[in-house]
Amino acid sequence: MCVLYCCGIYTTFHANRISIYTAQTQRLVDLGCLGVILVLLHWPRTAEHTVNVALKSLLEIFAKGDLVRDAAGLNPYAVEFQRSGGVTTIVGCRHHHVAEIVTLASRIYDTYFDTPPSLCASPTSVVDCI
Repeated sequence: MCVLYCCGIYTTFHANRISIYTAQTQRLVDLGCLGVILVLLHWPRTAEHTVNVALKSLLEIFAKGDLVRDAAGLNPYAVEFQRSGGVTTIVGCRHHHVAEIVTLASRIYDTYFDTPPSLCASPTSVVDCI
């Protein structure tokens, strides 16, 4: 749980702190934080609270990824998560029996993965763009 809670850096965006939190997020992603979150979301016995925190952590990580987009304008963390098979897991979470989990999963999917291929240059698109 330590890694998961570390990934969920809930901070306000003060101009002088953005680069610090972005660097921390990059370090956590480099250490495999997205993989840990994905495992927790896949594991059938993961507590609802943990799933909720994992999804909130993904939102925070992807928000930091929006600040460090690559040359193609893609969010590197969302791209890595998609390459790991995470989109299928997020789609599965959209059918969870807890409404807040459904809402969070839908927000992640709609924001970062649900864009037609013709819009691959848009700032939130990664599906069909790699």
